[in-house]
Formats: sequence, structure tokens, C-alpha cells
Amino acid sequence: MLVSILTIFVLAPAPLLATEKLPRAGRTPDAPTPAQSSVIQEGMALHDAGNFAGAISKYEQVLKESPHVVAALYELAASYAGKRDCLNAMVVARRGAEYKSELLPQFHMLFGDCLDSLGKRLEAIDIYKAAIQTTPDFALLHYNLALTYVRLARFEDAKKAAQQSLFLNPAHASSHYLLGVVYQQLGYRVPAILGLSSFLLLEPSSSRSGEALVRLNGLLGEGLSRSETSDEISVVLQAKSKKDEGDFDAVMVAMTLALAAHMSPEKKPSTPFELITTSYSVMSGVLAKPEGKGFALRYYAPFFANLDNKDFVEAFVYHALASARLQGATEWARDNPAKISGFQQWLVSYRWPSK
Repeated sequence: MLVSILTIFVLAPAPLLATEKLPRAGRTPDAPTPAQSSVIQEGMALHDAGNFAGAISKYEQVLKESPHVVAALYELAASYAGKRDCLNAMVVARRGAEYKSELLPQFHMLFGDCLDSLGKRLEAIDIYKAAIQTTPDFALLHYNLALTYVRLARFEDAKKAAQQSLFLNPAHASSHYLLGVVYQQLGYRVPAILGLSSFLLLEPSSSRSGEALVRLNGLLGEGLSRSETSDEISVVLQAKSKKDEGDFDAVMVAMTLALAAHMSPEKKPSTPFELITTSYSVMSGVLAKPEGKGFALRYYAPFFANLDNKDFVEAFVYHALASARLQGATEWARDNPAKISGFQQWLVSYRWPSK
């Protein structure tokens, strides 16, 4: 019986569970009956409502009848993880990983997530790497590996893992956000702007957008300061940047000088929307003539260069920075509905680079 099997595993010491390798997926799963599928759906509704104990009861009901239903095994493991019972979650995830199914990478990922949550991050990295060997095209394994690397302050490793996640799934907003933060941590100013901007394009008004905007605002205004006693703008150009992600020195200089010019006392006052648009316009224009090589140049630069070529910079800023409620944005949108529509249509058809 399932309860007896679980009891045996739960009594095993945690270090043993953490250090064992992933099992070989050689077993054949059973498909749930229509009635069992209905019970699983009931369990998922309970899980979503935060009633993890109720959900667990539903999944165990199915598994008591049919122990090889992997859908029930996965949801059971997820509900144990939801109630922060990582030991039982890992027991069930390991059992589910014995089956050949589409859920295999998710079982692996859940096991790695639990190890990370328990602070066993080196073991989690080993699990993610082993899982990636089995299903290399499952983007979330690469993302979770990157996240664990960040928690260990291994930012170069995190950068590579997040980049691989984006090659596989450009629509994964969290990978753009994580990569932008890693770029910022490592001192890549322009790549950080590109990563955070891409995140905001996908999540312009989520709970994380505010923090992303704070980071982005700091990066855009880097190198500029206004005198406390006058309106004079001081410009401090950074030393030459790292080049392994692309040569962005010309972009940094052009952005800083253009923004300084728009903020100068002699210049007619600009709205915040116009100021931000100026930064992106200058950046996009310079990115149309890329120099060097690296992920940021290959992956992000073509997208932002196209914004300038197709006259979509304002539409991008209006959409991506919606939660900033920039003064002047609403007025621009009112006068340019065709540009907004054209940008949205182009965005749907845009194809990001793949590895």
C-alpha cells in the first residue's frame, strides 16, 4: 500500500535522500480513469485554495486504487512541497521519477527545489545538472539551476544557466528578470537594462514590476547627477566595460550624453515619458550597429535595434513601463493608437534567437 511505502521512505535519514542519484525512469505509468481524473482535479482545486492536507487526501485516494498514476504522484509531491514538507515531497518525487512520462523533468525539478529550500544547494545543483542531461530542452530546469547559483553568489554560473533558459523559452519573464539582476550584479550596465526591460515587456504590471523599475531607473540614470545648489548636470562616464557580452561602451556614452542634454537648464523641460523614450531611442539606434560578440549582443540587441528601425520605441516604453505611470505617456497613447497596435502585432510575430 502507498501509506506503507511512504512510511518506510519517511523513516530514511534526510542525508541519504539528498545524496542519492536520480532513479532511472524505466517504469510504465498508468493513465487515470475518468473518475480518478475528476478526483485529481478536486485535489488541485484544494491545493490552489491552500488546503494542502485536503489535496493530499484526494491524491492518496487515487493512488490507493492505482499506484502507477503519475499525475496523482506529481500533484501529491507538489502539495507536500506546498505545505513545506520537503522530505515527503522528495520521497514522492523520487518515486514519480521512476516512470517514463512527460512529467519526468517536473519530478526532477521539484526534487531539486526541495533540496534548495532545505539549504542543500550543492546537492540541488547536482540534481538539476543530472536532470538536464535527461531532458536538456526543459527550460525551467536551467532557470532553477540559475536561481540556486544566485543563492550561492555564483553569478557567472547563474548567468550561463539563465541564458540557456531564455534560448529555450524567450517568453519566461522570470529568466529575463533573473538575468538582468545577475548582469547588474556583475557590472554589465547595458545588458542589465536590456534584460530588465525585456522582463517588463512581459510583466509590465505584476507584483515584481516595481522592483524591476527601481533597478532600471538607477541603471538608466547612472553617470548623471544634478547639483544641489543649481540646475547644473554633472556627467561621469564609466571606465570601459567588460566585452564578453558585447561591446556596449558606445551605447553607454550615447545614452548618458543624450539624457544629460535633455535634462540641461537650456533645454525645454521634457516629460518623464519623453526622457525615458530618449534613452531607449539612443540605445536602440546605437544597437543597430553592434560590435563584439556575446549573448546580450546576439540575443537582446536585435530586438531593441528593431524598435528604432520600426519606430516602435515610444510604444515599447508605453507598454513595458506602464506601471510607472510616466507623465506624458497617456497623452502620447491617445494620439498614437496605430503605433500601439502595430507594435503589438509585430511583437507577436517576433522570433528571438535560439541556440
